[in-house]
Amino acid sequence: MCLSRGTTGFDSFECFAYYREITNVVTGDKIQIKRDKDNVDSKTGERETGDGRRETGDGRRETGDGRRETGDGRRETGDGRRETGDGRRETGDGRRETGDGRREDVGDNWEMAQHLKRALQGILTGHSEAQRGKTQHKVIKRALISAF
Repeated sequence: MCLSRGTTGFDSFECFAYYREITNVVTGDKIQIKRDKDNVDSKTGERETGDGRRETGDGRRETGDGRRETGDGRRETGDGRRETGDGRRETGDGRRETGDGRREDVGDNWEMAQHLKRALQGILTGHSEAQRGKTQHKVIKRALISAF
């Protein structure tokens, strides 16, 4: 079904496939916006952005230098490493490189976190059952965040 100019203000004989509908949650009005169908590969769903990157169907962006940007702000390099937003790089073998050149073993951090978690659970055993349920998660979370 195609739109007509009289009812929507759009050019006649343009089909709904080229538009997407947005509803204003406050007023309930529906707005139709023309979809960006330029530079879309119909087979892969990839789209060329104006700045030289390709946007894939799963929300990632591939840059021209072989890197991919994920939706959560990380970048995957071509050599199998991921760059996090805080300047660290995660390698494929379970290690993490910090910005100042240090290397951390992610497995050791996980084991240390488990020891810390058990120690904090031991501290919280003095609380009543209701308090333990609420505060245990918060205390452990704060301690783990501050430890790393």
